[in-house]
Amino acid sequence: MAQRYGCVHASNPAAGQSSFHSKGNGKPRSKWCTYCHGEFWTETGKWGVFVWNYNRSAYKRADAVKLFEVENAAHRFAEAGAHDNLCVRWSPDAVS
Repeated sequence: MAQRYGCVHASNPAAGQSSFHSKGNGKPRSKWCTYCHGEFWTETGKWGVFVWNYNRSAYKRADAVKLFEVENAAHRFAEAGAHDNLCVRWSPDAVS
């Protein structure tokens, strides 16, 4: 299962510009953000290739053309079918 992570303070304007906070794909190497030393949130899911839609909330996992564990593989697949108006979106696992 694919995993991604980010700093819990990235959306807090008082903690500095969000682009400075650590984030990425896979398992984090450390437990803390290198910018503010905040903890990381993590989530599992898959990268989905979808037919592009104006409505951002319309990207549901069941509607994916194809699902990938690796983001770059999803982008390569979408670019190969560029005439189909495809885009790549993160699709988190369902929370029970």
